[in-house]
Amino acid sequence: MQENRKLQTAFYVGLFLSMIGVLFPLWGAPLVVAGSGILMVTTRRYGDPHARWYRVCFLMIVLGVISLWTRFAISGLDAEAALADGWGMLVLPYPLGWFGILILVFIRLFIRRAPQ
Repeated sequence: MQENRKLQTAFYVGLFLSMIGVLFPLWGAPLVVAGSGILMVTTRRYGDPHARWYRVCFLMIVLGVISLWTRFAISGLDAEAALADGWGMLVLPYPLGWFGILILVFIRLFIRRAPQ
């Protein structure tokens, strides 16, 4: 019982970090990565049937954040200074992974499994 309580608390902490980090896309990215990592580990340990999709979303977020920071390091705040517009597509996994986590949380909240 105590283990389930800890996992539930960790899930809510990961969800909070993922949601609060989105307010600042560049500087909040470590919070989103940490939160999605906590969600990935928690759902894996809990035995959630969607744990695989949390892992996919985590990897997408990590890939998108790495490309976001690389783009920022190369071009600075002026996104058009050093890179063509096509390089911005590499950042796309970051918001897609975040929306994936949001969808998975809504599925967990509003779609109940049939009693066994």
